[in-house]
Amino acid sequence: MITVTSLTPENVDGVALVEEVCFSVPWSKEAFWADLTNENAVYFCIEENGKVIGYVGMWNISGEGNINNIAVLPEYRRNGYAKLLLQNLITYGKENGLSFLTLEVRASNSGAIALYRSMGFSEVGIRKKYYERTEDAILMTLTF
Repeated sequence: MITVTSLTPENVDGVALVEEVCFSVPWSKEAFWADLTNENAVYFCIEENGKVIGYVGMWNISGEGNINNIAVLPEYRRNGYAKLLLQNLITYGKENGLSFLTLEVRASNSGAIALYRSMGFSEVGIRKKYYERTEDAILMTLTF
């Protein structure tokens, strides 16, 4: 069974594992523990039978949502889970009066860029050499 939940102490280890598998420069487990007590942090996890298979996180800063990460384990991709996670953030944003959601995505990540476009995000800029000081990031925003 697939469920979507908020970040809790019980699923931090699973989120940290997804992060480690999915990113070349992963956040530490301690960073997720810190966000548990950050009143501006908003996270949703997707679980299959209690196992974390993906997550999305953002910071709500003065009514602006900055998506910091979204990840789904490789063997679970292309099943609509990232879209479901984004839908939860979009719903949160609308229900909590955010002005917009914004994110950075690797310029080479055509699958993610296509997903974000399909969800209404628009390209609004480029951050040169943002990733490991070698790859550009595309800045994308969804305005409410």
